Amino acid sequence: MAVSPYAAVSTPRVCSPPRSKSPSSIPSCSFGASSVSSSVNAQFFGKVNKVLSFRYANQKPVRAQFLMMPIGTPRVRYKTPGEDVWQWIDLWNALYRERVVFIAQEINEEFSNQILATLLYLDSIDNTRFLYLYINGPGGELTPCLALYDTMQSLETPIATHCVGQAYNMASFLLAAGQKDLNTQYDFSWMVPIEVMLGALYNGEVEACSISNVPDELLEVQEDAFKPKHISIGPLHRGATRHLQLMEEPKWHYTHEFLFRHATNPEQDRSPEERLKECAFDIDKLHKVICASYGGSNNNIIKETDPHEIAKIMIVDGCFLLELLVRLGKYMENKETYYHNNDSILTSEEKVLSVLNDVVMLENQIPFIVLKTLYRKVYPDNSIIEDDHRVANIVRKAFGYPSVNSSGGVHILHLMHLSTVQKKHQPEGKKAKLELLSCATKLHASGVIIRAKFYNKDQQQHKLVDIFDFGISFSDSGELEIPPLHVKETTEVKWRNLIAWEQSKIWTTCKYTSYALFFSGLICCEHDIELLKKKGIIVNKMSIGNEDLLKLFRTISKGAQRMDLSYSDTCARLNEYANKGMKVTTVLRKMAICVWHECRKFFDVVVFYGRNWYKILIRDHIPTVWKFIGIMAAAFLLVLTMMQTYYSSRSAQCVFLLLPHRMFYQNVAFIHL
Repeated sequence: MAVSPYAAVSTPRVCSPPRSKSPSSIPSCSFGASSVSSSVNAQFFGKVNKVLSFRYANQKPVRAQFLMMPIGTPRVRYKTPGEDVWQWIDLWNALYRERVVFIAQEINEEFSNQILATLLYLDSIDNTRFLYLYINGPGGELTPCLALYDTMQSLETPIATHCVGQAYNMASFLLAAGQKDLNTQYDFSWMVPIEVMLGALYNGEVEACSISNVPDELLEVQEDAFKPKHISIGPLHRGATRHLQLMEEPKWHYTHEFLFRHATNPEQDRSPEERLKECAFDIDKLHKVICASYGGSNNNIIKETDPHEIAKIMIVDGCFLLELLVRLGKYMENKETYYHNNDSILTSEEKVLSVLNDVVMLENQIPFIVLKTLYRKVYPDNSIIEDDHRVANIVRKAFGYPSVNSSGGVHILHLMHLSTVQKKHQPEGKKAKLELLSCATKLHASGVIIRAKFYNKDQQQHKLVDIFDFGISFSDSGELEIPPLHVKETTEVKWRNLIAWEQSKIWTTCKYTSYALFFSGLICCEHDIELLKKKGIIVNKMSIGNEDLLKLFRTISKGAQRMDLSYSDTCARLNEYANKGMKVTTVLRKMAICVWHECRKFFDVVVFYGRNWYKILIRDHIPTVWKFIGIMAAAFLLVLTMMQTYYSSRSAQCVFLLLPHRMFYQNVAFIHL
């Protein structure tokens, strides 16, 4: 007998047992919808009364009596999750709610539709828990059985099939369609996230915990470098500020434009509606992979968000990001000739720089496999997804990196890291510390020749391109060659987030961290910055002074815990060269330069802290005119108190000094008398 899930079944009403043997005390009762006719034989009532009276004769009266189980479909007590009230429901509904489905009759079209609808509904509620299908029947018609088989294969819910009794013909076919080796005594559905995380550890396209929160040690130094201001990508910062909420509408426009793009091959071109449905179907299947990628975040946004809502975020943000990267590549090629209707982002260079900063933030990423999946729906390709490097080259073109036939990145920030740092299977590392003990001025006084290394002049031509060159070398002749570091609007944000990415992964080569620590040791005051700017090593393309640059280099590596051995040998040789034996004239010249350098450094420190204290005084203690008057009055009273104390002590001292002379004259006068 087929029963649709959660269907209301008519239940026979059962009367309470009688409390006396008198026939007149028998209450009227009814079965189902039909009532007992008045013409029923009185002898039948007597027999029923006698049986019931004998059954309940020895029972004590209670305050409330439970109804008897109805005749017909068995009913059980069931408590709906989230409610405190128990209710009687039929056994089939209780089993459906516990994800147990029976096939115990011949499968026809009507019965197949009922079971099919049940499976779809249970999958929509929760696709992570197991679903148990018990089969006991002779099979049935071919088309309904194949419909059930196709439904079982399309669901994400793991289905365990079990034979209880017989499974003939097409029933045995459905029995074989279930997942193998499932223990019917225990539900392992809670282990699915663990299996996904373990499976993503060594996957080239996906890595567990690849999108994580920035460590607090790095976040407290410069929080603005890690929080998006213009565009939010992914669920971590979605709608965090008012401006991010306002920029949701341009993202929808970009998504619309991307879905309406024409495919390279006209035969593969499809309507936007078909593309959107295909994107939704494929992204929904990547839900577990997406959750594994955000496993490093220490918040519950992913766990608390509905899977379909996460899929919507991935589709909208992914299509927006792909359209933005394509347009940004054209904008990089020729800024003057670039024009696009209804473009609210690439309208000014200031907005472009702000968007570039937001795209490279560690907490503002989405899995790279999502971008590749969406791009392949608009631009189909016959190759497998692992060999499709088109999206990676679009990212490289937008950010000024050379195009290569490889990807391997789990998100855009990781791809940038791989484009400049060679990946090692077992990178060598150690605890982060300053290895260079002499600043640029002291090295220059020791005879080290500091010069800029120019061998790749084309990579820094565009103002929006920001690439780091790690080719620092020191020769035995005392020449220190450092490639120019172009400080731009995007340099600090990109540098800090790349360091955060290195610090969040143990297996990542910490090249950017070691590079930052080298410059932190090379620069100790503004005079080192002036020297390096004069040598062409630091190229300031921002409207900031040496004080802001000094703050950047002092704090860029603060909070880092690990570094690699990229510059350990170079720093050791520089430290040895700065302390080796020199001529007397060189020693005297070095001593004079170092003393003057330390004096200027001390003066800069005093000025720096003096300015900070002055700013704190103005900001916290003198924000209004009345507080300023109060501060001045308090200072004036403090000065008067100090003057009073001083003169009081002077007067007491004078009295103490005159006292011996007075006593002497008194003694003389006494003797004279």
